[in-house]
Amino acid sequence: MNNVLINACGIKSLGGINVLLTSIQKIKKYAKIELLVSEENLKNKLSLFNDENIVVTKTPRFTHPFLPFFLNKDLKKWINSFDTIIHFGNFGFKSKTKDIVFVQNILPYSDKKISFRNIILRYLINRSIKFSFNTIVQNQHVIDYLPSKFKSKIRNIGYLSLCKITKSNGRGIVSISNNLKYKNLDFVEKVFNELIMNSDSDFNLTLILDEETKLNNPAITLKSNLNSYQVEKELGNHSIYFHASSVETLCLPLFEAQKSGLLIVAPNLDYARNASFEKKYLYNHLDLHEAIRCIKNAITDLDNLESIEINTYDENWENVLK
Repeated sequence: MNNVLINACGIKSLGGINVLLTSIQKIKKYAKIELLVSEENLKNKLSLFNDENIVVTKTPRFTHPFLPFFLNKDLKKWINSFDTIIHFGNFGFKSKTKDIVFVQNILPYSDKKISFRNIILRYLINRSIKFSFNTIVQNQHVIDYLPSKFKSKIRNIGYLSLCKITKSNGRGIVSISNNLKYKNLDFVEKVFNELIMNSDSDFNLTLILDEETKLNNPAITLKSNLNSYQVEKELGNHSIYFHASSVETLCLPLFEAQKSGLLIVAPNLDYARNASFEKKYLYNHLDLHEAIRCIKNAITDLDNLESIEINTYDENWENVLK
């Protein structure tokens, strides 16, 4: 069994932490792992679910792509003692062992606006892919965003399975979002406000955010700072999941909502076409009337459904770690 170091210095967001926790459980089937993080707070969160050795290096975030230059001799020796290093969070540092880079965010490539931040991020990701033994992604469509010259070393570890489950007994529409621009939170609120004003349905409308914020309409229920268990429970209280992001790498909420028996209403974009088995509720992106129409169609169809067919997501790490 290989000894694997997971470099999680680039992980900060709730979504990134959830992906990391899920991946750790899968990687442990094929390797003995230890972790490298840059914050005590992340170490404490990971320690709640794992008993692996977790080392903290309190170095500034900007040093992470070149981390070995900022570490003492013993820590560098420890890092290079592993058979493989998996760098989570888009880019990593070059080591003397087998480097695998996990690209989890394609925003720097998908954003049409030229910005200094995206130029730097693209450089760091491209640099990491170039020195990596392999670069892994969770979804086939992600490969299309990355430079074609690297495609020979990019591997998709995600795969979908079809199954049939009982529809949710909940009643209502729920959306998971945040204040990042590409999540289009303002559009989600517009859709919910339109439903409140022009629908006879008594469906609950719930918005799950990563932090407390003020909503303009008190008829929308706000939930914030929920852990994974609480999110799963909240999904089960509803029957339709609404999504509005302009771009996603994997979009775990779509899979989690399907698994909870919810119908999916989402933009007709690559990530949603991949995730959603039932594509009849995919609407033209940011088209308010189309979104409302798809939601109303889903509400109507619910009365005639007992079960739904869904896509489930899983990962195959075995071939990557050979």
